[in-house]
Order: sequence, then structure tokens, then C-alpha cells
Amino acid sequence: MVFQNFGLRPWAPVMGNVEFPLEIDGMGAAERRDRVARFHRTGGARRLCRALSHELSGVMQQRVGIARALMRKPILIFMDEPFGRARRPDARAAAGGLPRDMSRTGATVVFVTQQS
Repeated sequence: MVFQNFGLRPWAPVMGNVEFPLEIDGMGAAERRDRVARFHRTGGARRLCRALSHELSGVMQQRVGIARALMRKPILIFMDEPFGRARRPDARAAAGGLPRDMSRTGATVVFVTQQS
């Protein structure tokens, strides 16, 4: 589940936030870092790995939340208005590559949205 509230740990770098679910699952540190590094190389977010979550824009924080959800290789993802708090141009830009990124995962994605 990807919530509207980012739920990131502000003291942890992006990489630490993304690998957190794998840590909870008991995966070893080396394997976690390898999986996150592969994801970041393919997602083009390599330069953000060491940034702290509070240094990122809201849209980038949400992308970190999405990446965190993808780490467990889910078959189904619910996204509760994932860019609802972002300004419209920012949301459109962030969501622009989302269908392509999500299609690579093989997961079914359900967007929960509110009509305006």
C-alpha cells in the first residue's frame, strides 16, 4: 500500500528508507543494498540515494514511498491518491513515468482517487 502520507523516516537517507521493508523482513544488509542499488540504477535515481528524505520535494518523497513499496516485489499495489498533495504540474511530471515504471514490476496497481 502506498499512502498519501509519505511515512518516511526523516533521519534516514533515501536508500535507508527504500530498504526498510526488506530490513523488517529480515533480509541481510548486503542483499538489501544490492536490491536497492539495482532498483535505483534502473529507475535513474542513483544521485538521490544518499539524500535525506526531508531534503526532497513532496513529489520526490512520494516516489521514495513508491520505491519502498516495490522493494517487496508485490503482485498488487494500492495507491491512495499518490500525488494528491502535490501541486498539479509537479504531480503530472512525477506521474508521467509512473505507468512505465509500474509496468516493469508486473504488479497490478489500483489507484484510489477522489473525483473533483
